[in-house]
Amino acid sequence: MDESTTDWRARAEAAEARVAALEKQVADLIARLSQDSSNSHKPPSTDRPGRRQRRKKKASSGRKPGGQPGHKGHHRALLPEFEVDHVVRLRASVARGASLDGLRPRRPMRYQQAELPPIRPQGDRI
Repeated sequence: MDESTTDWRARAEAAEARVAALEKQVADLIARLSQDSSNSHKPPSTDRPGRRQRRKKKASSGRKPGGQPGHKGHHRALLPEFEVDHVVRLRASVARGASLDGLRPRRPMRYQQAELPPIRPQGDRI
């Protein structure tokens, strides 16, 4: 073989080695670009806006939100009447000749409310 052929082969091998090194570098850079908070130690605030993942919606159970039929409610018990400071007794009244005929009598709703004294800041002069 002559000298020019070996020179071209050496140059081709060097170019192939360079191409392989550059391909590895490109693959590393692409891997770095595709990192986000889900696959690295980065916080979610560093994610690009378009890269945020959508959360999967939960499958509907078919039940309406809130308390379900048959569920026993949990309520704070009312204080006994002798521990209450003030009791307001209300009676149904007929206003301006309105009739209560046709209305079903219902148990009145009862509740208690606790009044807290006003909070004043305490100032110390030193």
